[in-house]
Amino acid sequence: MAVGLQREINVVGAVSADLSWSFRTLAVLDANATKTMPTSAQIEDRIRSLDDEIAKLGNAQAKFRRDRNAISSQIARLNTSRYWWQFVVWFRSPMAKNDLWPVDVMICGPAIVGAALFITSHLVTNSLLTAFACGGCGVVVGTAIFSVILFCQKTESLQEAFGRINTELPRLRNRHEDLSLHYREIVARLTTLRNERHQLASSVQYQHQCERLLRENWKAMRGVEWENYLCRVFSALGFTVETTKTSGDQGVDLVVQRGQSRLAVQAKGYANSLGNSAVQQVVAGMNMYHCNGCAVITNSRFTQSAIQLAAANGCIMISESSFEDFVLGRLAFWNGGHTPVAS
Repeated sequence: MAVGLQREINVVGAVSADLSWSFRTLAVLDANATKTMPTSAQIEDRIRSLDDEIAKLGNAQAKFRRDRNAISSQIARLNTSRYWWQFVVWFRSPMAKNDLWPVDVMICGPAIVGAALFITSHLVTNSLLTAFACGGCGVVVGTAIFSVILFCQKTESLQEAFGRINTELPRLRNRHEDLSLHYREIVARLTTLRNERHQLASSVQYQHQCERLLRENWKAMRGVEWENYLCRVFSALGFTVETTKTSGDQGVDLVVQRGQSRLAVQAKGYANSLGNSAVQQVVAGMNMYHCNGCAVITNSRFTQSAIQLAAANGCIMISESSFEDFVLGRLAFWNGGHTPVAS
């Protein structure tokens, strides 16, 4: 069993070493996100690898559970034997001072058992015949029990057995504790792997959703269609989205929020290069909507002066050249509103 235990512990160690694959690569549009997000194929490969690891750990978990239960049964049997031998030794202890103790017990003990059964059965059945039959059975059973207690084994051998049990029990308890410790470790690893698999499966769904969004003809969208499209993109990225009124919006088309980040967004579906006015409007309008950052998102390009103005005001700029990375969650486009991402 010790060899098997070490083999299973080695499995646990090998799996834990493989857990270095971090979820940071799956972060979507947060301060630490980079352009290293894995592809759907890479994520699916990782899921298959996790399935293999989960299967191995599941087998190890079942093995540890069986071994632990077997030792628990051994401990229970030894405890029962210990209590029994302890009782027998105690019951024989008067023999050291009274040689007639076994005779007294063999005379009185069965008689007491028979009398108890006679009285009980008579009270229950109100039949003397049944009471005498039960009393006779009680005498026979009592004789057998007291014979086993008094004469089955020598007191010295019982004391030796009792000593062996007291030596074996601590060893088994330590073994049980060791197995329980590694069993809990396996359960913790399994929980971690299953949580990782769940998040990866969700990430695959997210990737597919983003890829479907990119397959749409987003470069040709204008006006409300472009705004509605960006609403779907931000929702896929985990933001809550509010649309502003069509007129009098103070240069803010969308207000998006995730955690403590609240952004005022101007959506510009445009064919030509976008100039300073879009940046000026969203910078001016973000305080009206209690935002702590702003962004201009277009399916076109920005002029150099617009990029410089955005950099000076901490406005995030996303153009056609960076839009695909934005939709796929590869841009750390929100970093507190202090440094805009170059378009």
